[in-house]
Amino acid sequence: MIVGRPVVWLALLLLASLSQWSCGLVSERQSITTVRADPSSARLVPHFGFGNELVAQSTNDTNVAAALKSSSGTIARYPGGTPSDYWLWDQGWIRPGSPCNDAVGRAYNGLQRNHPVRETTPAQWRAFLDKGGIKDSVLDLCQLTCNLTYELAGLRAHAAAGTPIKFVELGNEMYDSSRPDVLAKYPQPKDYANAMLPWITAIKAEWPGAQVALIGERWNKYKPVPRAETWNEQVLHSAAGLKADAATLHIYCGWDTNANASTEANIASHLAGAATYAFSNGDNFHQQIPSHMRIWVTEMGVYPAGSLDLTWLHALFYTAMDMQLPAALPTLDVLTPYCFMCSDPTAPGFTSAEFGPVIPPAKAGTVPILRTPTGEAQSMLFGAFAKATKMTPLVFTPNPPLTAKEPRSRKLLGWELEGAKASSVVLNQGQAQVIELASIGCRITCLHAATQADVTKPGLLASELVRSSPTPAPPHSKCVVHLPAYSLCVAMQGLDSAIV
Repeated sequence: MIVGRPVVWLALLLLASLSQWSCGLVSERQSITTVRADPSSARLVPHFGFGNELVAQSTNDTNVAAALKSSSGTIARYPGGTPSDYWLWDQGWIRPGSPCNDAVGRAYNGLQRNHPVRETTPAQWRAFLDKGGIKDSVLDLCQLTCNLTYELAGLRAHAAAGTPIKFVELGNEMYDSSRPDVLAKYPQPKDYANAMLPWITAIKAEWPGAQVALIGERWNKYKPVPRAETWNEQVLHSAAGLKADAATLHIYCGWDTNANASTEANIASHLAGAATYAFSNGDNFHQQIPSHMRIWVTEMGVYPAGSLDLTWLHALFYTAMDMQLPAALPTLDVLTPYCFMCSDPTAPGFTSAEFGPVIPPAKAGTVPILRTPTGEAQSMLFGAFAKATKMTPLVFTPNPPLTAKEPRSRKLLGWELEGAKASSVVLNQGQAQVIELASIGCRITCLHAATQADVTKPGLLASELVRSSPTPAPPHSKCVVHLPAYSLCVAMQGLDSAIV
């Protein structure tokens, strides 16, 4: 738990039962971790929210809207990923006969047929977001199969419906050379850049306050194909790049999803991978992306699918990415992990017991929505960041790397927050520790698995996770807080209840 300024955190070895968390004296043999804020690396808080895929969620579903509100996100994405390249805004659906339409049918239904229509026009999107408590949107435009005149009319329709034209994304993954229609329209990256220059000019002329983002290419462990390898140079360093405000990145992290042992070494190895992807993408930013550009991570996830999907380790990995990307990418403005509700088995933050995350349109509003462990953790984190204006990294001592192979990783990650009810967030990626803090009456809530075996347990329900509340010592005195192993902890200002 972190409280006040100076912030001094603490955590101790987790008791086997994980049932007792209290302040008090610690043995001289126990190692105590201290913490301080590093104001030299303070930054503004990005927009956090779950990425949407409107071909898989009905925006007229009141239960889905309520789930979105409970996620505590501050931004959403219309209409989603690849379908945006075929999206007809006035119909609120993908273009008939498009490659995406057939692909969606295969992916979501397991059959080679189209997915049931779930109409979401700009007006319907605004109504959905109003129920979901979200104001801002990343508007991903159909630049692959639609023209500029049509898309400008779409932006006007969004504005008329009440959605601010603030974040405009120019398509989805045009660096993907496996898509024949993408290659046909943009054989070289510079062809996309040249085509988008008039789009950027027109959008900024009509909405001077809008930020417009070109597609950027992420860092990958594997060597990309030549077209993707030269993408950032040809696109972001072009005339269009000079006019654009931001670059989008889709950061997908490869991990060994079938290495599911609950040993400390295996868990550490997986979580160290989050540091690799976060900070390698930070290096990519400094080396390849113009310094004037803001960064929007409009998709983030893991691959391939396997036995670790939606386990507590999966939730910890996503949360570790959420916590480390703002440190790695100093101009990060938007982070929307994939996804809110979609059929990708590696991804959904929300689901249902009866149908999984993709509910038939005919059942809209009748099916209870559940959080996955990943949705539970990220909703707690997004709630902590909500309304915060400034975030300052916390420096823990000692704080060794998770593995020798990835020296940039750390067992403890944390941010001090200003402007929100939450005063700080800490992610403990190792065994329980003892942290010493100067208490000013804040309350802490920690979310964690009941046992270490549960960290990699397949099919773990969010309802099986444990919330514990270490009790602070009296105000203005030092105390010891026993943070559970593998836990996400939020400290609140004053005596308010912790974010859930």
